[in-house]
Amino acid sequence: MQLKKCATIRSLLLVYLLALLTSCNQESNQIVSVSLFFDPSAAFDLEQSHVVAIIAGEVILDTVVVNTRVNSSLLMKCLDIDVIKNKSIDLTINNQRAIVQLDSKRTDCLAIFTSYDDHTKIQQEYHKIKTERAKNGQTIEMKLVMDSIKQRLGSEYGSIIIDVQKDRCFCND
Repeated sequence: MQLKKCATIRSLLLVYLLALLTSCNQESNQIVSVSLFFDPSAAFDLEQSHVVAIIAGEVILDTVVVNTRVNSSLLMKCLDIDVIKNKSIDLTINNQRAIVQLDSKRTDCLAIFTSYDDHTKIQQEYHKIKTERAKNGQTIEMKLVMDSIKQRLGSEYGSIIIDVQKDRCFCND
């Protein structure tokens, strides 16, 4: 009886140990298929955009995209990423930098849609100035004011837009 009890306990311990090892193995490696897109048409003033993507210090994308003024997201890169080891993608578009955090929750695919907005901040500034001047009964020349705002803001008027969509698979193996 005592011998049977020990055998049962050893069997249970072995099953528990195997289950624990299996769960650890699953956590140490989670590969996700990532599709990286860029829409150059979101930039009104630029003829081209410089796009760089880096994962864990390694450049995975470094290219220049011509702005065709047609609203479409271009597939720039397909890759498989271990999201346990690599938690983010560092994006630089036209000297603006953004970090895309990769979600480690279970998903097979991620689609990352990016664009460069070079007009929203300028338009917001323009409307502030227009509203202030209108209170005083003044009118303003739109083009002159917009050019002045661009000069004042320099490269600070652009921003990166990112939309991450889970379970959207665009890359086939």
